[in-house]
Amino acid sequence: MPNPFPIRRLCRFTQEKRPSNFDGLRYACLALLLVGCQSPSLTQLPIWETGSRPVERISQGAGEGPAWHPEKGVLFSGEGSILIWKPDQKVQALVKDAGTNGLLFDHEGRLLTCEPLHRRVRRLESDGSWTTLTADYHGLAYNTPNDITVDAAGNIFFSDPRYGDRDSMEM
Repeated sequence: MPNPFPIRRLCRFTQEKRPSNFDGLRYACLALLLVGCQSPSLTQLPIWETGSRPVERISQGAGEGPAWHPEKGVLFSGEGSILIWKPDQKVQALVKDAGTNGLLFDHEGRLLTCEPLHRRVRRLESDGSWTTLTADYHGLAYNTPNDITVDAAGNIFFSDPRYGDRDSMEM
């Protein structure tokens, strides 16, 4: 049975895929948990500031992949769209029928999207156009690109689990 949580790597600023150097990561979990590691200085910090509201609902319904941008606000996937929220404003649809899940801004402020519905990873350019970064691995369509992150060097990593109807999945 294939691993349900493979990780794919897309090389920075190219569509070249280099799986041979990263096959060991395919079976690693994307989320890194620091279990049992504590820093004395961190344990002394409050979780939130005194008098602040620690939790506030900004939207009802499904919400995935929140991404913060200092000028645009919080973007997240929900109800099939990319939604946007700014303090003191209502949630609005930025992109309807996007079919996205994980969202993240890269080091240049461009939005990266995992699109399980369309089985690809795309980037929203600063001019408003879209660039498909990757839609296959060695000619096989992705399963359901889900979560995404970028390292300090600009390398893009995303997870590609086998969710939903597996009959149409090629990997």
